Amino acid sequence: MRPHPLTHHSRKLPLRYASGTAASYGPAQYRVDTMHSGPDRLLSYGDEPLFVTALSLAPFGSGSHEPGLYVEEAGFARTLDPAEVNELADALVEHATQLRAMARTPATLLARVDR
Repeated sequence: MRPHPLTHHSRKLPLRYASGTAASYGPAQYRVDTMHSGPDRLLSYGDEPLFVTALSLAPFGSGSHEPGLYVEEAGFARTLDPAEVNELADALVEHATQLRAMARTPATLLARVDR
């Protein structure tokens, strides 16, 4: 995967290298570089991105060839007052619930293929 800058919420987020998808930034030089991914989903705290997620599949990669959930930490870093820490904790609890639901997505897709 090669980084590609993506500006979102006035911050630069790295975007994974993908080939053969709508988010393609050029042809893959090697089959192992091919990655198919769904649309990015941003998990944020207020206007600050915390995580970027996307359903992904790297059919020729060195890891699993099963669909999975790509999760990228967006580099959030700042000093928070006690009230903001509580707000961030609430956001993380909500994001944990969303991530658990997203974790079932690849399994659901595989179940449909196995029928």
